Amino acid sequence: MHMSTSEEFMFYLADQLSGAGEITYRKMFGEYVLYCDSKVIGLVCDGQFFLKKTDAGRKLLKEVCEAPAYAGAKPSFLITSTDDREHMIKLVRATWSELPFPKPKKYKKEPADPEYVCYCSKVTEKMIAEAVRDGADSPEKVITVTGAMRNPDCKVKNPKGS
Repeated sequence: MHMSTSEEFMFYLADQLSGAGEITYRKMFGEYVLYCDSKVIGLVCDGQFFLKKTDAGRKLLKEVCEAPAYAGAKPSFLITSTDDREHMIKLVRATWSELPFPKPKKYKKEPADPEYVCYCSKVTEKMIAEAVRDGADSPEKVITVTGAMRNPDCKVKNPKGS
């Protein structure tokens, strides 16, 4: 039976773990992702706390119960009792210390090797699209605006050889 996690349970859990660091959580697909000092430490699904598996965490668990947080997920430690605050804090700190920091988000920028349409003048598809958007409504105008085909040497410069 699927029973989604209540906001009250999340407040309670965040409060229980608050001594471990900055505990935050985010609703995702109707359940919650739990963070400690910006690292994802676990998930809360169906009102149950699933802690990421680490060796440090395993050593501290009184009884190890592994289960996936949702169908198809990797197994996590299912924390069946969240009442012992001191133990929970120790467990989360130990887990946190073993987890990697999240990778910085990559923002979409020009690809490392842009797709040139005209290699001779280093004109990209994006430059042509922008020229058209800005009113270049004929091939001649696009060539004028972008500088494409200024030094026709495509056979030499195009790595694709065309």
